Amino acid sequence: MTIWTALAGFTLAAGLLVIAPGLDMALVLRTLAVEGARQALAAAAGVVAGVTGGGAGAWRAARAVRHA
Repeated sequence: MTIWTALAGFTLAAGLLVIAPGLDMALVLRTLAVEGARQALAAAAGVVAGVTGGGAGAWRAARAVRHA
């Protein structure tokens, strides 16, 4: 397997995972259907806050390891 074949396979797999709806989307859609648009917007904001916080935490951890 060449690097280009591996890269193409990875790109395809990553692209499919990105466009596939996940648990976050299911939560927001369920909230929209059951509780309405205002609560769905709040759920989406919570998802964004969680992802942002997780990314910031990972960045800080990587930075700490790099400077150790």
